Amino acid sequence: TEEFTNFLEINDFQSKVYLAKDYESVEKLFLSAPLSEKLHQKLTSFLETTTVPIAVRSSGLFEDSLKQPFAGVYTTFLLSNNQTTTEERLEKLEEAIKLVYASIFTESARSYFKAVDYKIEEEQMAIVIQEVVGQEYNGKFYPNISGVAQSYNYYPFSYMKPEDGFAVMGVGLGMAVVGGEPAHRFCPRYPKLENKSIDDQVKESQKYFYAIDMNKSSYDLEKDGEYACIGKYEIKAAEEDGNLNFCASTYDAQNDRLEPGVIGYGPRVIDFSNMLKYDAYPIAKTLDMLLSIFNQAMGTSVEIEFSIELNNKRPIIYLLQIKPLIRQDEEVTIDLEKCEHESTMMYA
Repeated sequence: TEEFTNFLEINDFQSKVYLAKDYESVEKLFLSAPLSEKLHQKLTSFLETTTVPIAVRSSGLFEDSLKQPFAGVYTTFLLSNNQTTTEERLEKLEEAIKLVYASIFTESARSYFKAVDYKIEEEQMAIVIQEVVGQEYNGKFYPNISGVAQSYNYYPFSYMKPEDGFAVMGVGLGMAVVGGEPAHRFCPRYPKLENKSIDDQVKESQKYFYAIDMNKSSYDLEKDGEYACIGKYEIKAAEEDGNLNFCASTYDAQNDRLEPGVIGYGPRVIDFSNMLKYDAYPIAKTLDMLLSIFNQAMGTSVEIEFSIELNNKRPIIYLLQIKPLIRQDEEVTIDLEKCEHESTMMYA
């Protein structure tokens, strides 16, 4: 976090940005100011040995707070990192770092600070730069699978318990999963349990996925934001890339059933059944074990973000982030005799 503090002090921003009401002016201030020469040299050395796409993520002081979750408040950038020269790639990386710094001062971030009664002046920002998990397929860079998992499930069914947790997985980058778009939800401890009808599984299956567009080397992070390098593709494109064999089932309309794998004609349903129901790979067991270990180590419920590569018939799970899951259990007592029945639609 010292680089963030130095950036504010060297450029004399502290008296300006904390009082600024217009985020666009803060953004332009940050983009016009240089990072330290020391950091500039470190980033140059990093890029000389790293040519794959990279993620530039925030690591704020409050983001791992056990009292109030700050996850998702700040900006994350995925960069194709495919410009011709190191200088061009460095320019984009430094631009992304400055914009992540500036994201502390967005209107939504300021409102969140106010809502949780934290002082924005006390926040400190570090930056995490990660190589993006995945491979390039026909100009698209993405992992076979991305997902999130939590060790506590608020909506268990059948014989599941809340402590059994749950996971959500999808094809491609994790935008579809964390953004609440259609993806496959399951319990790692009981991956064969399904509470949706076949008709609902077909209708609610993932139809699109996200990938880094490697055909685009010129982009504007300030204008286009977090999605500057990201493309959205129909799930058919992933099948053409050869990445649905273990991720999809095929709907057999004649027999009204799902056949594991990509077989002939029929809608593809992203349900990972070859792995979750027929144990082609022990993905569910691994997630269940990891959630148990991290839950015990942190002494509280946890959430993990992960990506999975299935290449070379040796699946690898990459842990991208581990953070505490904030739970607030409050007992609520309602006295029905004191309720205004005239203004109540339903009570029991």
